[in-house]
Amino acid sequence: MPTCAVKTGAARFGSRRVLRLWRGLQFGVGALMASMIVWSTAACNRTPGPATEEVVPTPMPELVVTEVYGLANADEQDTGWAGELFERIKDDIGAGLSPKDFDKSTMIAVPAGDAVYGCAAPPRDPHGCMPLHNAKLGPFLIDATEVTAGEYQECVDAHECLPRLPNPHVKESDTPNYPALVTYKQAERYCRWAGKRLPSEHEWERAARGPDGRHYPWGEEAPDSKHANICDKDCEFDWADKSWNDGYPHTAPVRSFAPGNTPEGAWQMAGNVKEWVRSGEFVPNMEPAPPGAYVARGASWYSDQPELEAFYRQEWVPGIRLDDKGFRCAVTEGSDPLASNGALVTQKTATSAPESPPTGEEKKPPASVDKAALDTRANVFGLPEPTPQTPPWQVDLYEHIKDDIDWNLAKKAPDESEMVKFSAGEATFGFAFPPRDIENCLPDHKAYLGAFWIDKTEVTNAEYKKCVDEQQCLPVLPNPHIHNYEDPAYPALMTYKQAERYCRWAGKRLPTEHEWERAARGTDGRRYAWGKEPPTPKRANICGAECDFAWHDMEWDDGEPHMGPAVSFASGRTPEGLWHMSDNLKEWVETAHPMREGDTGEYHYIARGASWYSDAQELDAFYRQVWIPGVRIDDKGVRCAATVGDDPQAAAEFRVTVEPSATGEAPEYAEPAAKATEE
Repeated sequence: MPTCAVKTGAARFGSRRVLRLWRGLQFGVGALMASMIVWSTAACNRTPGPATEEVVPTPMPELVVTEVYGLANADEQDTGWAGELFERIKDDIGAGLSPKDFDKSTMIAVPAGDAVYGCAAPPRDPHGCMPLHNAKLGPFLIDATEVTAGEYQECVDAHECLPRLPNPHVKESDTPNYPALVTYKQAERYCRWAGKRLPSEHEWERAARGPDGRHYPWGEEAPDSKHANICDKDCEFDWADKSWNDGYPHTAPVRSFAPGNTPEGAWQMAGNVKEWVRSGEFVPNMEPAPPGAYVARGASWYSDQPELEAFYRQEWVPGIRLDDKGFRCAVTEGSDPLASNGALVTQKTATSAPESPPTGEEKKPPASVDKAALDTRANVFGLPEPTPQTPPWQVDLYEHIKDDIDWNLAKKAPDESEMVKFSAGEATFGFAFPPRDIENCLPDHKAYLGAFWIDKTEVTNAEYKKCVDEQQCLPVLPNPHIHNYEDPAYPALMTYKQAERYCRWAGKRLPTEHEWERAARGTDGRRYAWGKEPPTPKRANICGAECDFAWHDMEWDDGEPHMGPAVSFASGRTPEGLWHMSDNLKEWVETAHPMREGDTGEYHYIARGASWYSDAQELDAFYRQVWIPGVRIDDKGVRCAATVGDDPQAAAEFRVTVEPSATGEAPEYAEPAAKATEE
């Protein structure tokens, strides 16, 4: 199955026409940490489109994922100093440190002052840049280069840092003058040992962009292969830019690509490896990274051109990919080099945003697209903070359902004529090798589900409006990006809480993940909602020729620039008669049976399936995403479910019957053997 670079929240790049070959080791869970997962994949094609012939899979190199402290399963480790150090630093990263004196000669001095940070329209993902603002920083020093493998080994030899894990994919990872590939916690520990600390996001971006907020670390010149090391013609991934020849298939020495240096002398602030920065910093108008997530800045050898922009950022959650993550350290100028250098926000919206220079081959959204409208955010209950113009009934409803989603509901009886019934039984779920990120599918397993009903279509605007007209649901927000967002025949765009409220009003409930995937994949775990045949524009509505985003597939002409009607694309229906289980809108589900770390929590919600905003890689019926605030709603909808029995809103029976496999073998995909099991 496919794997692509992780794009946190919702990755938007890559799709494929080729089949994937996966191999690796299934991870287990230890008492204190997750074990290391190593897998390999076949390349994923960056241009989504219909597959017309089968291509022999090409084995891909390993992808290293590990527990955040950087030590694999404790049972497999030497019980000597490394195991002892691991136990000490789990709760205190600075435990037992003997810090060195840092060498200022290897660092860049950045003076105090006000500067521009972030961008006006986040690239790819709502958290792809800090919101545009001005902030003032005190003076600080930052390493001129990424920390090398040789420098990190000095800390290991002193028994102050945990060893780096072997990285069979990036064979240069042990070369002394190449960047050290480490986890966030390893980076944090090393910087403390070196008498320094990790830079804050503002410090890192100030060093990369200068006081005037330049677009790239080197200035405004469009990027080319003299500036940075990205996924070029020698890179083994299908999104490799064949016109880009930087001379390195993976990482490069830390002092290379001199034309890409900042005017102040910092090397490779874009390209080579993504760099960890101190997480938890306050950023105006932006939710902090969720617990357990860490922020990485800059592009890497694994990236494409858009990530070279100096404001680009990513939030990473476990498991953490190690083969393109490095770091550089910083210190505060003054008596305490480890003191926090907090950013003082001087203007929440910057006085001016730098113009984006041309980027050669890079595709840009058409000028007609209102970039400010591309990312629609809302309070999770579906209503911004009420204003004097907000109708009183909406204010009243908003205030009450914040504490009780069922408040004052006049529930209907579910209309089973518009639903499909699934019999109780066992089915296959998840996949052994997650696409893009460990959270993008459930682990491969089998489970027994009780009988349930699920809607044939995504809830339409006409259906949702009935709930609003009865003053039982909050209205959908205006969406200037989606031209047909109010059309009665089209799906209603809504937040998780709006979806939950509507389904309860309709006498139903949100489907669980297992129910949704059972409905999409049948009993035998078919690959796509419609079966095993490759995706085509007749089967699914994704970001094709008329889509206004840079990753659109010009060869994919599905006739829709955004979402399509709830009843459309008949060739993509499931054998049981469900519409758009793989496309059109991502659909909210209840996380009643979480199978991944981070699935639960006040602000963590799961969306299943692909959308008009997706590439073809997300059409796999096991594909899933964890969403955190702010919640994008221009491609989120819902279909409701009900339990077969006296109480349609009761939880259906569920139990795992076959635990996740340890074979590392990918299942063979085939059409459902029979449709007769469905009623």
